[in-house]
Amino acid sequence: IARVLVLSPSALGKEIRLDYRNSTEEQTNWEKGKKQLAFRYDNTEDPASPPVLFLENNDPRSVDIRVPSRPATGSTDENTVIRLEAFSAVVIVGGKIIFRSTDVNERALSYRRKTAETINLKEWASWMEPRGADGDNAIADTRPWEQTRLLLASNASTDYIYMVRHIAEVRRYAYGRSRSLD
Repeated sequence: IARVLVLSPSALGKEIRLDYRNSTEEQTNWEKGKKQLAFRYDNTEDPASPPVLFLENNDPRSVDIRVPSRPATGSTDENTVIRLEAFSAVVIVGGKIIFRSTDVNERALSYRRKTAETINLKEWASWMEPRGADGDNAIADTRPWEQTRLLLASNASTDYIYMVRHIAEVRRYAYGRSRSLD
């Protein structure tokens, strides 16, 4: 399967909308789904080998979908009906389901970091931090400042700030006024 996936062109943007069974109390209709999609990957080296199909249901409902035997053409002459659970995916190769995302144990998806020794947090302490600096060197405002404006106001010395100040001085000299960075 990996070889087919690596050698095939991407199926993204070429998804096939699948029919799903929309059942009500009165009737059952097959409708073209917007959230039931198939992605087909063909073996470019051996066209006779079966395609790899990724089927996905991006709907919060579990639905029955109709998978055509020839998804590239959309033919429904021969098709298979598969139950897709809500927000699940299935991989099919040669007409056989080889993977169902709903079969994966949820515990296998969770990651637990194990440490060799435990850490005692009895000595842990917390305290309130001050809201910000105060005094002559502090810049306070009700809104965040853009970085260039903050550097200019704090008289920071960088090559970029030097150039910004220099350009402002040239404009002041040339046009008789200064342009604010606000």
